[in-house]
Amino acid sequence: MPMALLLAEVFVLRASPKPLIYGLPEELRPRVRAGSLVQVPLRRQKLPGLVWRLFSPEKKPPFAVRPIAELWDECWALPPTLLQLLEWVSKYYGASLSSCIDLALPKSIFRTTKRGRAKAAPGESTENDGQVQEAKEALGENIGGDAQTQAGPVPIPTLSPEQAAAVEDVLNSYRQRRFVAHLLYGVTGSGKTDVYLQVMEKVLADGDEVLYLVPELSLTPQTLRRLRERFAGHHEVAVWHSGLGEREKRGAWEAIASGKAKIVVGARSALFLPQRQLRLIIVDEEHDSSYKQNENPRYHGRDVAIYRAFLHGALCILGSATPSLETFFNTRQRGFRLNSLPRRVDRRSLPIIHVADMRHERNGRLPALFSRQLLDRLRERLERKEQSILFLNRRGYASTYLCTGCDYVATCPSCSVSLTYHRVPECLSCHLCGYREALASRCPRCASPELRLLGSGTQKAEAVLQKIFPQANCIRIDSDTASQRKALPVLLEKFRRGEAEILIGTQMISKGLDFPNVTLVGLLQGDLSLHVPDFRSGERTFQLISQVAGRAGRGERPGEVVLQTFLPQSELLRWAQHAQFEEFAEEELRLRQQLGYPPYRHIIRHLLRGKNAEATAHQASAWGDFLRQRLNPSSIELRGPASSSIGKIHNYHRHTLFFFVAHVSQTLPLLLQLRENFPWPRFIPDFWDVDPLDMSYWGNRSRSGVFFGRDGPFAKQRRPCARSAVRAQGRGRRPRGAAARRRPAIAPKPQATQIILRRQPKPQIRISLLLNSGQAKSSSRISRKLNSDHSSTTAKTTDSNQLAPQQWPSQVAISTQLIPRRWPGSDWCRCG
Repeated sequence: MPMALLLAEVFVLRASPKPLIYGLPEELRPRVRAGSLVQVPLRRQKLPGLVWRLFSPEKKPPFAVRPIAELWDECWALPPTLLQLLEWVSKYYGASLSSCIDLALPKSIFRTTKRGRAKAAPGESTENDGQVQEAKEALGENIGGDAQTQAGPVPIPTLSPEQAAAVEDVLNSYRQRRFVAHLLYGVTGSGKTDVYLQVMEKVLADGDEVLYLVPELSLTPQTLRRLRERFAGHHEVAVWHSGLGEREKRGAWEAIASGKAKIVVGARSALFLPQRQLRLIIVDEEHDSSYKQNENPRYHGRDVAIYRAFLHGALCILGSATPSLETFFNTRQRGFRLNSLPRRVDRRSLPIIHVADMRHERNGRLPALFSRQLLDRLRERLERKEQSILFLNRRGYASTYLCTGCDYVATCPSCSVSLTYHRVPECLSCHLCGYREALASRCPRCASPELRLLGSGTQKAEAVLQKIFPQANCIRIDSDTASQRKALPVLLEKFRRGEAEILIGTQMISKGLDFPNVTLVGLLQGDLSLHVPDFRSGERTFQLISQVAGRAGRGERPGEVVLQTFLPQSELLRWAQHAQFEEFAEEELRLRQQLGYPPYRHIIRHLLRGKNAEATAHQASAWGDFLRQRLNPSSIELRGPASSSIGKIHNYHRHTLFFFVAHVSQTLPLLLQLRENFPWPRFIPDFWDVDPLDMSYWGNRSRSGVFFGRDGPFAKQRRPCARSAVRAQGRGRRPRGAAARRRPAIAPKPQATQIILRRQPKPQIRISLLLNSGQAKSSSRISRKLNSDHSSTTAKTTDSNQLAPQQWPSQVAISTQLIPRRWPGSDWCRCG
């Protein structure tokens, strides 16, 4: 009797956004299940895929079903809890299921052939030997062994009464073998890591697995070193983050999938690794915004960690010296347990924070970068051979290049932000799209030589310090110096060994680092984040000051902090100065309850992007009117649409709508259904962001600064060649990406720009403009009103000069050509 037909839904990785139906051969039925990795035929090739579910149809499908070719590897199947997690992430964050599956299955694990995974006979060598070596490197093992590992694990430190009480409470929850979330709230230097290690030791002794999450790559080496010291020779530690190479990722993934590695240390992407016996998830510095992913799917690592712990019936520990208000609120309303560590270990005192009023610190007519108070304390540390950390959350040398004659500011031609001056390499750079141009000696608008650099960055702070203290060695850590893969651990290790007295850095050094010889921390612009137009600006400022100040005094010597500010009377700075988190949280939660902000309501952000400003604004306005007619204002509050805080990035104009709701799971499906029923042009991509952390969030950008035109899991990045800059300049186009960074620093040539405006039902009007370098930036600001009489079209400029058409310079030649062709689409289309 023939067996019943069994079909499988298979997601072909990075080939199809929807599952495809394949037949399951009889010889594979005992081995294939939901979560198995298989090879399937697609067109004329075999591609890897993930079996999502198996089912028996009631009747034979009307189309020909191709069978699964083979099982990739039986031990590589994803556990059922991970499949449930991917499905929840897809539904809660409104992302496609295929993009969520890509998180759990990196490309590198499919680069190995079956021949490479075969075992070798005695005396033979195969490709697998190299993979074992790669796996050991990915696990962080030293093949030759180091002195510390060979000597055995280091002694376990003695816990303070507060630490011991926290460990006992957490272990009581672990013994219940069910999901419990703990907030470990402890001041900086209170020994939260010792509590983690003590709980980990009990979990590992029972044969279970541990996931240890850190927010930044800079914290990975430090955390990995402590774990090696504690569990040397007993448990293997796998490392997972975006800085690993493909071979290292493949080796680590194999070790985790096979259960060889019981401890995983990594960034937010480690949440989707195939750990089966997961019983403990640690989210260190849970307040950090780095846990929020800014690319599709836009999930929050902290919330995903809590849900995965719930699926496993595991323990989740959220640790921070400055918890997020959402987590702090959950300890009161949603059953999270609170464990406090109010004092530092060994009775060490918190650093004393001195407030320097920068209103009285002047360097000529401009405010000074360093206060006299900070310079005096830096001089004392240099004399005592102690180390100092200076924090400035701006990279580059100067943030503005200004003409004092006509108030011209150098701005990015593709983004609505000013260009930042970098001394190394010397250029003006856009920090959003990567555009670069040479530093002009005269103003492009009025030809005046009166150009000035305003603002300060880490490069300027380093240059000024080298002039004041030429005998001091400085290390600068920001996105420029730490762009290479292994540069950041090398720089931190140099500072740890005492090869430099002063460390200057951005937010990469603001949390989690432990340098015992650091006794002074200076916040050069401590109130900078307080002026960001975001309801979380106060929370971020308090967290930033507390975290950076906590880097001082972690050794035997007491620490000091100098907070430079123009708002010394601010109550928020006073709370941060005296480490009064509870007082700040109470006041901030009271204000948010009155205004209906998180954690009392959720926010769903909908962002629209388009290359035509008018078309994008029209689409956003029509979409907002459509929603207001169909949504219940008592349950869903709609705000917007409005132009984003950064109105244009990489030539894409952006408009935003915000939805304030009580329940995301009930509201987002309704919004997605309405979005499907609304006419939407293809040239205006959009995306959804659930629980956004940054209300001024700028959109989708790759690590190298290259913008992805289409948002989605299959968006491709164009690779610019070395000669594309010259070719693009000859065609009158601006180069992109790496080619823009390699573009020769020469003056721009006259450009020929063609703008096509189409309006339905009127014919197209083609406008050609020949602009010299002085008027090149005005081409995107010229708009045409299309009247019924095509011969009488009027032009209008919207730049600062407000020139009438009759007053345009002679260098601008305008010609119109009537094209008798209609465009069947929406009212306005993008410029072409």
